[in-house]
Amino acid sequence: MLRETLKQEIDTLSENQLIKLAELLRLIKAQTQKLTNALPFWQHATPAERAQAQDPRLPNLGGSTAYTNAWHQPAR
Repeated sequence: MLRETLKQEIDTLSENQLIKLAELLRLIKAQTQKLTNALPFWQHATPAERAQAQDPRLPNLGGSTAYTNAWHQPAR
């Protein structure tokens, strides 16, 4: 619903307004990227990413499977 409303609003903007909107979106993306980089890995990583980082030999299975596999590895 919101997406369609925004698309309709964008269609009414002038070229100059679209340029300003594009710049605003670029700035928002840059700030979001900085915020993600500022957070510790464990706060923004998925369980699968955390498991992969703990033991890179684990297959990248995605979802929570890789996380549970990290705890059920055979003894070495």
